[in-house]
Amino acid sequence: MFRGFKNLPKAIKLWATGVVLFVSLALPVAAQDEQYRSDQELWDAALSAVKDGDFQRALAPLEILVNRDPDNIDYRFELALALSKVDNYARAKHHLTQLRSTQLSYGARQAVNSVLAEIDDSNPLTGYLSFSLLPESNVNRQTDNETIIIGGLPFRLNTTRQPGVSLQANAGIAYSAKLDDRLTARFRLDLSGKFNKAIAYRDIAAIARTGLSFTNKTQSTYEGGLIFGQRWSAAKSYSQTTGLYFDHGRPSGARGYFNLNTKLTKTKHISGAPDHDIGFVQLSYTHGISANAQITASAFHQIAKSTDLTAAGQTTGVSVSGTYAFRGGLITGLTLSHSVDEREGFSPFFFKEPRKDRKTRLDISIHHRNIRIGAFAPQLLMGLERNQSNNVLADYTNKYVSFGLTRNF
Repeated sequence: MFRGFKNLPKAIKLWATGVVLFVSLALPVAAQDEQYRSDQELWDAALSAVKDGDFQRALAPLEILVNRDPDNIDYRFELALALSKVDNYARAKHHLTQLRSTQLSYGARQAVNSVLAEIDDSNPLTGYLSFSLLPESNVNRQTDNETIIIGGLPFRLNTTRQPGVSLQANAGIAYSAKLDDRLTARFRLDLSGKFNKAIAYRDIAAIARTGLSFTNKTQSTYEGGLIFGQRWSAAKSYSQTTGLYFDHGRPSGARGYFNLNTKLTKTKHISGAPDHDIGFVQLSYTHGISANAQITASAFHQIAKSTDLTAAGQTTGVSVSGTYAFRGGLITGLTLSHSVDEREGFSPFFFKEPRKDRKTRLDISIHHRNIRIGAFAPQLLMGLERNQSNNVLADYTNKYVSFGLTRNF
């Protein structure tokens, strides 16, 4: 699958080998350490620490218990509670969110929602920061063919598929101010960047949202507001975006949750290229199979209007993803997506019909609860992206491996 990585720098190959060796050597050590005490001894020790108010001391036995039995609701809830008490809100919310989509009694569900509300109330300002190293077999998303046929004539390309390594960074900050028991004012700023040695492949985007969120008695949420965005491509200012958004989420039964996300935006290009008016709608459903397994299915549709008919068109896509935590601490994830992008116009000099892309993507992620760098767990992500296009320049395959950090453990 990753034969295209033979051209990658030697340092990346050594790092990948080190990650594999580290995981293979660390797993048996963690497994041996867990044999020292029985589940009941660990549970008693954790509850004793909680009773004494020493939540830091409770973490060690609770972490081992969740490793051993990730499907146990009581173990996971007590771990989430202890994490929230030592101000590790990100990990606490991860476990509570998993529990919320699990079959719970009325009292247990109320307890989960209560701790989540307590975290939100005591921590109105939140943020995140993540980095990952991203080796790709086709960083420029172009065809492998050096010569292409257009209108029956051969053309030799100056640039074809290029392997490369990028640093991918994501950061964000969010602030919430409760106006009353149901209404909350929200502000959010998200930054994403892809940094590459070649300036042409650098891309940075900033998106700000400000709006109001309403939660009713059934824990359904309604949020709407304004969007402001800025994008830089190839180290130059590329576009500005303004628009509106509306999101809705509601529980479905004891284990499910629906999300509806919509956007209406206008993008103005700094270069003077025609504006784009974009309408986007996505519907997703998350189902908790158990406390250690979740599955999400989603579908989206996007319409782009522009006087540039090669950019105008519509895109429709579906995806399914799942996560599973194994006994022992190994956590895996899988996402499979497919989309169809159909453009309205084309350049008659080069092509005979509008561009149509069919893109399929597969991502597999792996990390372990026992292997950590500070407050994070190293995560390995492997992926394959195939774009089938009637535009020969855009018909490509890309294989990639990402080495990053996560707090979802």
